[in-house]
Amino acid sequence: MGFTGYCSEEAVDSDDLQSLSGSESEEDEDGNPIPKRRKKGLRVRPWIRSVDLKNPKFRLGLAFPNSAQLKEAVRECAIRNQLGLWFEKNSKKKIEVNCQWDCPFRLYASTSKGEGDTLIIKTLNKKHTCSPVETSHFLTYRRIAQEVAEDLMVDENWSRKGIHNHIEKKYKLDVGVQTITRAKRAAKRMNEGHYIDQYNMLAAYRKELLRSNPGSTIDIKTQMDGPVRRFHRMYICFAACKEGWMRGCRPIVCLDGCHVKGQHPGQLLTAVGIDANNGMFPVAYALCEVENQETWTWFLDYLKCDLRMERDSSYVFMTDKQKGLGNAIANLFPNAEHRHCVRHLYNNFKSKHPGEGLKQLVWNAARSSTQVWYNKHMDALRELDEDAWLWFQDKSPAQWSRAFFTDESKCDILLNNMCESFNSAILPARDKPILTMLEKIRMDMMVRNANRRVACEKWKDLVGPRIKKIIDKIGQRATQYRAHRSGEFIFQIIGTGEGGSKHAVDLGLHTCTCKRWQLSGIPCVHAICAIRFKKQEAALYCDDYLMPSSYMEAYNPIIYPIAGEDDWELVDYPIAPPPYKQQAGRPKMKRHKEPGEKENHPPPPAPKEGKLSKAGIKMSCKICGQQGHNKLGCPITKAKKAAAGEGTSSGATPNKRQRNEVNRAAAPKGSTNVKDQVIKSRKTWKKIKQTVESTSGPNVGASTSQSNQQPPTQSSQNPAAGSAQWKASEPMQPSQASSEYAGF
Repeated sequence: MGFTGYCSEEAVDSDDLQSLSGSESEEDEDGNPIPKRRKKGLRVRPWIRSVDLKNPKFRLGLAFPNSAQLKEAVRECAIRNQLGLWFEKNSKKKIEVNCQWDCPFRLYASTSKGEGDTLIIKTLNKKHTCSPVETSHFLTYRRIAQEVAEDLMVDENWSRKGIHNHIEKKYKLDVGVQTITRAKRAAKRMNEGHYIDQYNMLAAYRKELLRSNPGSTIDIKTQMDGPVRRFHRMYICFAACKEGWMRGCRPIVCLDGCHVKGQHPGQLLTAVGIDANNGMFPVAYALCEVENQETWTWFLDYLKCDLRMERDSSYVFMTDKQKGLGNAIANLFPNAEHRHCVRHLYNNFKSKHPGEGLKQLVWNAARSSTQVWYNKHMDALRELDEDAWLWFQDKSPAQWSRAFFTDESKCDILLNNMCESFNSAILPARDKPILTMLEKIRMDMMVRNANRRVACEKWKDLVGPRIKKIIDKIGQRATQYRAHRSGEFIFQIIGTGEGGSKHAVDLGLHTCTCKRWQLSGIPCVHAICAIRFKKQEAALYCDDYLMPSSYMEAYNPIIYPIAGEDDWELVDYPIAPPPYKQQAGRPKMKRHKEPGEKENHPPPPAPKEGKLSKAGIKMSCKICGQQGHNKLGCPITKAKKAAAGEGTSSGATPNKRQRNEVNRAAAPKGSTNVKDQVIKSRKTWKKIKQTVESTSGPNVGASTSQSNQQPPTQSSQNPAAGSAQWKASEPMQPSQASSEYAGF
């Protein structure tokens, strides 16, 4: 009994095979099923993409849902087996595949009547006689991007070279560097999403954040550009950050801004608090177009409402010298204390008044805890440099010296390091599209708060590790003082050295005449001396802002997680990206460092014994005043030596290199014509000389021979005179050569 079609090698029950048109049976009037008549022809097996694509193998009767999946299988087979396949016919109804090297391989698939777009392999010759190929046009950057997208999501720092080695090792095919670069860029775009689509999802993202974190303040400000609604600004402050700052942080807010790098750059404004362990506590952040007084006023207006800053005199703001920030604080918080970062202040001062002596006096004045010592350091600065002292006259000392700080905040910081630390922590997210960037910042804040709660439970001391370290460092100097009791909690502290200082300490009121205890909330060296006299722990006398209970109050509120993008509720509020004009050149990914910042120079070599190394120091020339060389390597010095013929030993004839340098220095500046280039050739010069001698006749030869047989003269006996004579006759060579060339 014969049959037509392809018999599969796999053991499959014939009852399980179904026709592609469906196996639903019809029913009669009584509801009994009527078996459907099976069509004659090939027994087909469906292509299951999720299983078969990992190792594609073709067989007769293999049915593909559409032409796209069949072409995908052919490409994958060619890549994995190093085959040079190509499409002879490529349409939705018919696909024919041949091999590039004229081998007998052939695959033909087409649709059948009544099967729709399903393609069935009807002709197949699997035999290959060609050798494996080294490159494949099917291994495109899109295919590589799909391969590495998942791994790149886990390791964002996977280098281009690492991806290149991975692909070549896996598929044994050569891939270009540009293809790998484009593939990595496409894989990142696949993971992060297109930046235009992310702007359209901002409204849904805001709604999801408010659903998962009720009580948060999230506002999106847009502008109408004709009929298009464009993104303008966005403010985010989670409810956990509000409650944590008001419950457990000191009443000080550090403000700063940083650049956002990406398709549509802008500015990210941040507000950071300080927790009980002197760590940063992010409060709020906003994305805006630029950094000016208008944007800072808009940001601080939201912050004032969220943190309920009603009595502004009890709050402290620490800032750099941002544009318009001082005016914004003065308008919204007229009675608040405003401090400036001393490092930025000194960098501006250093540009006009450098010097180590001035630097020490400025920092000593900033660290002074009393006005008496501040005046002493400023008087010393005035004696050293009057102009440097005048530079500080228009700057209020209440903004940069501890002597004029209020003691309500229990924080004596002079630097804006908290905001800079936060900006550095979110640096990997600042070059991502807007939604990816905001989600990375939220994830970092959520995980950080959770880790802080776990870490606080493991504290073994009465205060945080950083506060404990400060107390131990201060306690090392307590042996230089002696405590004398005046009352139960009042002590007179006297230094042990000559002219030792005297201070009054009140352990009950937590005060000392040096004012360091009142400013920082941490016992000063005089207070620790009195505490040790009473045989007690110094950590017990720290302010309540520094206790573990305050630390837990700050981090107990939770930033709750959110659902995935597929589960967000759709919001019909399309937002277009802000207008942006791309600047010429490559985008700058590194900021300009300030004069006081250290640059990462390579390690200097080991210095010689008794001599300091000059590695990393720029030389300056005393002759021309430029940097990068000294007077020996100055071009002016070299030109003078070349013109005077110096640099050779006395009595020695200049060598060829020295003569060429003299010729170049003496030759007129300008473009060299073709004739001069021909004459400079040695072979051409010989030809010219021979031609001139032959045309001039025997007289020239006689004169030449006579000149060669002349007796030695004074110039020949004296090498120095000969050198001078050569120098005098040397500039005449170009004109002589020109006349000889004219004869030639």
